[in-house]
Amino acid sequence: MRGLFCADGFRIRHSKGFWIVTVALLILSGIVLGARANDAANLNDGLWITLPVVALAQSVWIPVWTGNDEANGLLRNKLIVGKPRSAVFLTYALTSLGITLWFEALFLLVQIGIGSFMLEAAPIGTTVLVLTSALVALAFFFTLVSVCPIHKTTRVILCLLGLIALFLVAFQIQNRLIEPPKTLVLEQQVNGEMVNEPVLNPKFLDGNARTVAETALSWLPTGAMMQLVFGFVCPPVVLAVQLLVEAIVFIGAGWLVFARKEVR
Repeated sequence: MRGLFCADGFRIRHSKGFWIVTVALLILSGIVLGARANDAANLNDGLWITLPVVALAQSVWIPVWTGNDEANGLLRNKLIVGKPRSAVFLTYALTSLGITLWFEALFLLVQIGIGSFMLEAAPIGTTVLVLTSALVALAFFFTLVSVCPIHKTTRVILCLLGLIALFLVAFQIQNRLIEPPKTLVLEQQVNGEMVNEPVLNPKFLDGNARTVAETALSWLPTGAMMQLVFGFVCPPVVLAVQLLVEAIVFIGAGWLVFARKEVR
């Protein structure tokens, strides 16, 4: 297995695509930091932007990486020389995890390292914990999609569409959760005067419906971003643990798919 890691590490270091994404993330992180500084934010405000940016890089790089391994015949060669499928899959998963942490570290290096000289100091431990847990879950989700027996281009498209779908679902749930119990309706009085009258908001969630929505949001990796922006609906440590459990489920499902996959 050590040989597999060394081979993958060599390929990554000599991959133009990897270094292009790395440089792009550094440039984008600098632009984001400039925007945060203009808004007079503290070190923690706006740090949630790390999740969608790094997730976008993940959704492209991970399926392309594993797809190239298969398209170039490297996967077949690994199995022919006697490498166990479990070792090959674990290499894929850990490589995806390592690159995810690399992308996140690069982005945060600018946001925190340089940002500490430009922005007001603030606690960031909780935010970094939640961001990392969500990105780990997404890394293994993309790994699951990437080992499916489909064409490389289709994998990239599915990863991108899956990421968009996860964000859209999280947005929809969050929009319902922030609905107020009452809303104002413009009504005409007897004297003809128009006034705003408070009425019950039919979109407001309470009771079991609200509990279900909050639970669903907490289990979505993209829901972590919503909670960083609008406030936590569950303790941050519990949220991080749930996301890591979800990551384990994704990696288990990925192994089941890969173990039964026909390699040509």
